[in-house]
Amino acid sequence: MLRRAQWRAIVQHLESAYPEESCGLLLGTIRDAVGEVSAVHPTPNAWEPAAERRTRFLIAPEDFVRAVRYAEHNAWEVIGFFHSHPDHPPLLSDVDRALAWSAMAMLIVSVRAGRVAEARAWWLSEDGAFAEMLVRVQD
Repeated sequence: MLRRAQWRAIVQHLESAYPEESCGLLLGTIRDAVGEVSAVHPTPNAWEPAAERRTRFLIAPEDFVRAVRYAEHNAWEVIGFFHSHPDHPPLLSDVDRALAWSAMAMLIVSVRAGRVAEARAWWLSEDGAFAEMLVRVQD
């Protein structure tokens, strides 16, 4: 579950990076298989070469460590990632599937012509199966 302000921060971050992919982390807690997002942590796309950022993203190790430390300081954990698919649907690509972390949410947001169009979330279970998650935004 995301709060409206968190969703707006994700939208702003992803739209501002268009036409490149953009990314970040979801920080919070998971209880009874339900994730509660406490903070979003937008990061720059560190993929090199930069010319490939339209179809690839990378969270730099130092950005990841910074997010983990912030989460731990607040008694949270990294519970997932988010990234955009510029001018493509928010479906798992072959690269997304290959790089997914088990027991982590992956929020994929379609950004079409610079505007967020649709979002879907996925979960990779410990047994390697992907399941779609409900994306809920509330006040």
